[in-house]
Amino acid sequence: MTKRKPKKDASITIHMPADHKEQLSSLAEMLRAGQGASEYVYENLIKPHLLKLKAETKIKQKIFGLTENDKNAELQVDLCERTETQDIKKA
Repeated sequence: MTKRKPKKDASITIHMPADHKEQLSSLAEMLRAGQGASEYVYENLIKPHLLKLKAETKIKQKIFGLTENDKNAELQVDLCERTETQDIKKA
């Protein structure tokens, strides 16, 4: 039986200055024992930000009535309206 190699560290904070990483580690430790700096950043900063962006996008889609199909149709119309003379002038 062969031993499995440990996974490589995919740390968010790998290129962060040591003092910043230590601050994040201490904050993480206060919230939950054993939590690392990267886990703290992901759970408390990145994840809430992504959820906020998702909610904002849904709201904008409802306000403006946009769907992915509408966006694709608009793009196709823009491309169809271009003429060869406009393309030549731009080149």
